[in-house]
Amino acid sequence: TPAVMAVPSPGVARNVGLGTQHYDAAIADLERTLDQHRGQLDTSTVRVIEQNLKLIDRAIAQARAAVRADPSSVYLNSHLADAMQRKIELLRRATAIAGAAS
Repeated sequence: TPAVMAVPSPGVARNVGLGTQHYDAAIADLERTLDQHRGQLDTSTVRVIEQNLKLIDRAIAQARAAVRADPSSVYLNSHLADAMQRKIELLRRATAIAGAAS
């Protein structure tokens, strides 16, 4: 069964210094769970998941850099939180699919 973690809603983590640790922890946990169940997924499904994760990771990296340059920007902090939430949602779906396939 995939691990389920309490993750802040997208509106919660708007300050990179206060909220992204929760996202990072949830992402790491979901990534571990997905890695454990990766073998139960079709290779084409894994490929699509990995491609989407790369795109999201690029968006997160860009948003983190922008927030470092302008940490008080509500827009940039919101953008970072939204990108991290998208990654969590994708990982949750992927682990649910993997869990259903086992």
